Amino acid sequence: MKQTDTFYLIDGHALAYRAFFGMKSARFQTRQGIPTGAVYGFSRIIFELIRKQKPHLLAVCFDTKDPTHRHEAYDAYKGHRKPAPDDLVLQFPYIEKMVRSLGIPVYRQSGFEADDLLGTLACKASAQGYQVRILSGDRDLFQLIDDNIRILIPSRDNSGFDSFGATEVAAKYGYTPEQVIDFKALAGDASDNIPGVKGIGEKSALTLLKDFGNLNQIYEKIDQVPSKWQQKLITGREDAFLSQSLATIVIDMPVEVDPKNCQLSEPNMEDLLGLLHELEFNSLQKELPSVLAEFQENGQDIEILETLTESQLLRPDVEIVSDLERVKSLAEALRQQPFAFDTETTGLDSLNTHLVGISLAYQQDDKIVSFYLPVGHALITDLDRVLPLEESLAILKPVFEATDCPKFAHNAKFDMHVLFQYGIQVQGLQDDTMLMDYMIQPESRHGLKEMTLSYLQLEMQPITDLIGKGRKQITMDQVQIEEAAVYAAADAVATLKLQQKLTTEIKDEAVERLYREIEVPLISVLATIEQNGVKLDIDFLKNLSQDLDLQLREIEATVMEVAGENFNLNSPQQLSKILFENLNLPTKGIKKNKTGAYSTDVKTLEKLQPFNPVIDKILDYRQLAKLKSTYVDALPLLVNPKTGRLHTTFNQSVAATGRLSSSDPNLQNIPIRTELGRQMRKAFIVRSPEYSLVSCDYSQIELRLLAHFSEDPYFIAAFQAGVDIHTQTAKEIFNLESLEDVSSEMRRIAKTTNFGIVYGQTTYGLARTLNIPNAEAAKIISRFKERYLGIENFMQATLDLARTQGYVETLFQRRRNLEDINNPNRGLREFAERMAINSPIQGSASDLIKLAMIRIQNWIEVEKLPIQMLLQVHDELVFEIPSNELETYLPEIQRQMEEVYTLKVPLKVDIHSGSNWMEAK
Repeated sequence: MKQTDTFYLIDGHALAYRAFFGMKSARFQTRQGIPTGAVYGFSRIIFELIRKQKPHLLAVCFDTKDPTHRHEAYDAYKGHRKPAPDDLVLQFPYIEKMVRSLGIPVYRQSGFEADDLLGTLACKASAQGYQVRILSGDRDLFQLIDDNIRILIPSRDNSGFDSFGATEVAAKYGYTPEQVIDFKALAGDASDNIPGVKGIGEKSALTLLKDFGNLNQIYEKIDQVPSKWQQKLITGREDAFLSQSLATIVIDMPVEVDPKNCQLSEPNMEDLLGLLHELEFNSLQKELPSVLAEFQENGQDIEILETLTESQLLRPDVEIVSDLERVKSLAEALRQQPFAFDTETTGLDSLNTHLVGISLAYQQDDKIVSFYLPVGHALITDLDRVLPLEESLAILKPVFEATDCPKFAHNAKFDMHVLFQYGIQVQGLQDDTMLMDYMIQPESRHGLKEMTLSYLQLEMQPITDLIGKGRKQITMDQVQIEEAAVYAAADAVATLKLQQKLTTEIKDEAVERLYREIEVPLISVLATIEQNGVKLDIDFLKNLSQDLDLQLREIEATVMEVAGENFNLNSPQQLSKILFENLNLPTKGIKKNKTGAYSTDVKTLEKLQPFNPVIDKILDYRQLAKLKSTYVDALPLLVNPKTGRLHTTFNQSVAATGRLSSSDPNLQNIPIRTELGRQMRKAFIVRSPEYSLVSCDYSQIELRLLAHFSEDPYFIAAFQAGVDIHTQTAKEIFNLESLEDVSSEMRRIAKTTNFGIVYGQTTYGLARTLNIPNAEAAKIISRFKERYLGIENFMQATLDLARTQGYVETLFQRRRNLEDINNPNRGLREFAERMAINSPIQGSASDLIKLAMIRIQNWIEVEKLPIQMLLQVHDELVFEIPSNELETYLPEIQRQMEEVYTLKVPLKVDIHSGSNWMEAK
């Protein structure tokens, strides 16, 4: 069969809905916040169709907003169906733009559904001898299947299309294409609100059609119908034939169709590329050459841009600097204007890698000039062009360390660390383009290549083009200088271009102030902290690992004994069999995973705790095993062999709240409430006995911020009087006479309630945390809200404002966008509501500790003090200070932290010291 004899029809609305819900969890949106998941999913399906099916004749059918003949026949038709989600409605115009830019004809007609258009076009084309393929997700269209018409449905794994003819429909669903209409006439269709016959379900409908063939035969032989259905059918006769009419697709609409007019025509390249850029579909743009190739195969007179990607590839002209005299003249030129810089290295561990080259770029009149300094290339053929490392860096050191010489970088900390290894302390950093993008759109990805394509419409060469992948991968020093120079210069040029572009994008004064006063100064502070590192007690960790091994084996033995057989406790599938088959634990409300086995995740195990004590052992096993693998065994492997210390990486551009996160290792996730978590802190030790580790922890900073924001008089009074806020809350919610009447258990409940309020915890969540009935939790929350009316009013006002403007702000006007604050989906909406309450508080706490870090580090550097800031974890700063000077410096650190900002309640910092982190807590 020739493709020229096959007519492809696309069910536009059905695929749009399918794409919307399929992509919803990915939360696609542009940097301006325009939702794009449905457009992206729809476009991927179209691209896949063009590539795999190679259609020559193609058209798309869409619904209209107007009522159809079915609504006239039955008022309730689709009456219960909710309106399309707002996020999807916003995307329909973009979906149609995508279709039209590809040159695909669009059909729609008032008074009819897309199904009717599809049916009419398909049947008329079939009558003319064409093979027809309808791409949809709607089983209603199975009624159109005949020798020439098949239905294509995107496969679940999005790898292709499942093709349905009569045989496939009968095998999977139990009815023939001719019986589809009558099946709906009997069983109804809840999605379209087609009533069917009351009391007749899908199984009954299948049996009746199998025995009698069709609806007319059923009623002609009604006396032969089994009694259990007979009266229902007699009573529901009118509904049956009404439903039959509603389910019937019109195949004779007054639409003239000539498939030859639906040839896959020349795309409008300007519109297509413009749309892909507007929607930031970088990956789809990369796929265009393979999609456009099909247009060429279809014989269209179109100039296929075989070098589409190449024509947009950023390949700057670069000067390779190969002698020291040129390095000197370049250094002098760099002192005259701002410049962008980037480093090429042999690895990704910025504090344990070798410098291969430095790329530089600056604006010269109306063009950007770029340079590459090869200082570490190892190929024999390149050695005569490699600059002497020490001499070159000695020339550049004054430039990089000049505070009055503005510099730009992307992910500047990496390059600062690389140069730090060679004795250069980068100063004068004016902009980090990664952070600039984070300030504009916190929820986006901030990679240099993604940003360059999104903002500048320029593709950047993948590093794998130079160093390869997998076992054959080489390091950058093995790449020829000519190739490395172009690649490296592109990084510097892209950074400079982005800096120029993003400077105009940061228009909001509050965002600019946050960026300039907090985020940029913080870069060098974090760089210093990371370079300082912290010493680990390796022997302690080895012994702890052995102890954990013993505990894990003991737990494993206990679980095996209860199970009655040996199995792999780390295998979810094997554990599922033990719990739900061997131990016969209840499965009601337990979800199954992809393999068909019942889930054994943490939430499931917590549900099962009341039914068998072995669940506690399994949960203990998992916690111990995770801590052992993630920290106890992993931390020693992360110690830098050059420094003998552990150097974590702090991430400024990850959390949308503004919170810092850490990685390699993630110190934020070390549990502090368990004994083992506390023991873990014992492994972080001082460099020598003459020093102390000092923990400076903001006391209840989020609750103090809650008091500040809410202006609740009781909360404010308690903090101003220095009363323990949890004890005060316990007194209020338990209606006690005095603070002395509060027991430790009451205080625990009050503490959980206080922090639960900050995090927007629900009644169910509080009940689960405290292990109390929902009714009791509801009473506690009710008493809290009655007593602290200021907090309740603040929370309500915050939610109202968030629903109106779509975002909330911190003390320093750091904005958190809340796309789902008005979402009809309850789960998504309630999550956004919790974020609305928590983000101003958590984000403000983050901003305050960042300010404190900046001020304290500046004080340390100006005064040249023997103090090192080592860690920032949540609301805590950790320092290393000579023990004999603690009394000299701690009061000033405490003062600076407590006076960093004036709230309506005092900030309080708890300070403890010791020879290790556990002692300091």
